[in-house]
Amino acid sequence: MIGFFNLFPEKMATEIRTVKFLDDNQDSIPIGTYLFNEFYCDDSTCDCQRVLIQVLRADDPQEMPKDLAMISFDWGEEPDEVWKSILLETGNPFLDILHPQCSYANLLMEFWYDMYQRDSAYAERIKRHYAEVRNYCGAAPKPHLFNMKPNKPIGESAQERKKRYRSLQQRNVKKKSPPK
Repeated sequence: MIGFFNLFPEKMATEIRTVKFLDDNQDSIPIGTYLFNEFYCDDSTCDCQRVLIQVLRADDPQEMPKDLAMISFDWGEEPDEVWKSILLETGNPFLDILHPQCSYANLLMEFWYDMYQRDSAYAERIKRHYAEVRNYCGAAPKPHLFNMKPNKPIGESAQERKKRYRSLQQRNVKKKSPPK
């Protein structure tokens, strides 16, 4: 998994989801500013269509944000067998057990999922970010993700380059040979 904003830091100012809670009570998320950082699979052969959302609390701009929760979410229609069994056991989304979770991590997860479901622009942004990471890692984005045409590959493989070079050499040899 790789952080979207690690790959594209120029997008952090405009595309990271930030929420400020102003009301505090015993059964809610404490007052503060929360960041929802995104991590995606960087395996170009995988099309898992999932995101890890790291929830950070950033109250003091002079200090590093505090890591509060890690939410795992799969939006794919057909998860593979391994993910099907995990999702049957944990639900979707779920708090990732490999990461520390604060005492109100479940509330943060419920809030994030509600935000994802209600804000279609944010949901589409998550899918677009996934496609951008796939493209960066060498896998073409899937057009069904958000009705876009996949980007054309930039450059060519070494094998394609050799084939093109041989073809050009053969054409040049034919042009230089004397007419019969």
